[in-house]
Amino acid sequence: MLADTRVTLSKDAVGPGETVVLTIDTDQPVASPDLSPLRADFGIGNIDSSRRVGFDGQGVRTSQQIRIELKPLRSGMLAILPLAVGNQRTSPLLLEVLANPGARAMAPARSSTASTQADGPVFIDTVVDDATPYVQQAV
Repeated sequence: MLADTRVTLSKDAVGPGETVVLTIDTDQPVASPDLSPLRADFGIGNIDSSRRVGFDGQGVRTSQQIRIELKPLRSGMLAILPLAVGNQRTSPLLLEVLANPGARAMAPARSSTASTQADGPVFIDTVVDDATPYVQQAV
């Protein structure tokens, strides 16, 4: 299913008192990632985890999704440092915590391949791994 560990944020900018969900998708057998790098800038809220099991021509594949609720402790541009997940590390992310939510920046999302701007068009970046796909083939 997965070939690595991926991490995303539910939002790229929040106001004071708002929370954001950090989602980790991994194929690593891990109960919980090491959250100590987050504790300096974030309060840790609910942690939710789900596991998926699938079968393919090579055997059983398992993956896990971990969702961590984060509450920023200060405003500014906060770095979410790489987290250890099994024998892999997540990529770093940035979260903008605005002191004045009315001044919300119109920057594209920094945490995923799909991004939106308030009341604007939606842009999706993708990489196609098959130059000649057939109808309804996953690419």
